[in-house]
Amino acid sequence: MLLNELHVTFIRARPWQLMKTTIRILTETEDRQRIGFFYIPRRTRRDLLARIHEHKVRDLLSTDRNCMEGFCEDVQDYPEDLVKRLINKNEEYHTFFNIPPPKVAMKSFGMEELCSSIVNTTYPRVAVNTKNERVLLASVGDFRQVVQAELCNFADGPCIYSELLPPIYQTRCEQRHTILALLTVVGDKLKIDTFRAPSCCVCMYKTA
Repeated sequence: MLLNELHVTFIRARPWQLMKTTIRILTETEDRQRIGFFYIPRRTRRDLLARIHEHKVRDLLSTDRNCMEGFCEDVQDYPEDLVKRLINKNEEYHTFFNIPPPKVAMKSFGMEELCSSIVNTTYPRVAVNTKNERVLLASVGDFRQVVQAELCNFADGPCIYSELLPPIYQTRCEQRHTILALLTVVGDKLKIDTFRAPSCCVCMYKTA
């Protein structure tokens, strides 16, 4: 079965559906198309939209290599000469380049994180913006933009030591994101755009 279209709609049709979200999923089989409706709790709306975003990012960057959460360094046919010319022509944008990544705070002595993570630093040339559009970033030669991200090692997995908690508690490692402003190349112009980047990994819990 092939997922052909995924459309999310939030409704408040009936009193007993006020805390629900409707997902319209169109699937395609060999001989017909089917539409299915599913209900999920409203509190999972943010997680659902995040997962949809991740799938779109993977599809948009499927031909690129060395990617990290929608940011890719290795890009085929990158227009280096054009980018160099635009950067040299627009000195007002030079503040976007060669900014050292922020230092990661040291862990408190004797303390341990409940969700393990890893910090990655990348100098991307293409990325997916907050509108889920694949765009070129201005990053070439001595003018490079840096993105530093903290990624969960086991996103959506249980937190460390969760087995020691009473059964009524459920835990999960959640990937958090922040919005970055980066300089992009649009046609023969430079333009500032926004991007969703991983920022930290946190342990969440709820009662069953």
